Amino acid sequence: MEKELLLKLVELLIKEDGNSLPKDKVQWDEFIWEYIILRWYDSWVHFWRLEKAEKWNYVLTNTRRLWYWKCKKGIWLSSVAKYWLSDESQITCALNKIKITEDRISEIIPCTPEAITNIQEQKEFIPD
Repeated sequence: MEKELLLKLVELLIKEDGNSLPKDKVQWDEFIWEYIILRWYDSWVHFWRLEKAEKWNYVLTNTRRLWYWKCKKGIWLSSVAKYWLSDESQITCALNKIKITEDRISEIIPCTPEAITNIQEQKEFIPD
């Protein structure tokens, strides 16, 4: 009973153009406003803060694309999210906001405060 009531309340609170969203439309909502590293099928790997997450509609703020990463400790993206990037990494400029309109996410990793600071302070890689 309580679960059904909670689902109805969530459905009423989440609206788009005055209409309730289908339950399967809202995704990754536990990461809203958190900095995460995300591996996307067609959009490479991003470090960003999630502003909006709906199926086929993702708004990313304070985003940087990780072109090539090397960690201070470890080798995986989870190590980047926990520790930080080495100076050998290649990372793009920061963008205030981007929108991605496809839904083929393969990995979402929340970042530690230390990793967030490190990634934000990385210099933009500009090839020769």
